[in-house]
Amino acid sequence: MAKPYIFRLITYYDVLAIEGWKYNGFEKFLILTSYHDSYKRGDNPIIGPEGATGYAVFNESNQLFGLMEFYFKPDGVHLGLAINPVFVGKGLSKNFISEGIEFLQTNFSNFGKIRLEVHRKNIQGIKAYESAGFKFYRRVDDELWYIYSKD
Repeated sequence: MAKPYIFRLITYYDVLAIEGWKYNGFEKFLILTSYHDSYKRGDNPIIGPEGATGYAVFNESNQLFGLMEFYFKPDGVHLGLAINPVFVGKGLSKNFISEGIEFLQTNFSNFGKIRLEVHRKNIQGIKAYESAGFKFYRRVDDELWYIYSKD
């Protein structure tokens, strides 16, 4: 059975496409400065903020569905993600997040816990993360920290 999403290392072309995404919710747009800086340095593959490994994620119709970033840290992997606004609000977030976790578990080992941070006003994001199995564990100012265990 074919996977609903295809993960490819992000390219500069993908960065330019993602940069055009505009949102109506809490987040209005994405800031991709680190990818631009990496491209200008000639990095191959290009890298995201804090050295993140970024993946452009495509759906079965080869449409750019989302961005998934993995920040490999001593305490585990920090996850960053965004969904193309064309697909927001259609009930696809949980599956996208679950596929990202499966991709991480299949392609990388010994990463420990999976963590993410979300602004307390990003209600859609919070609901999506909780439905995918993330549990709230800490608040730092306006950021809510969530954890998912592969155990």
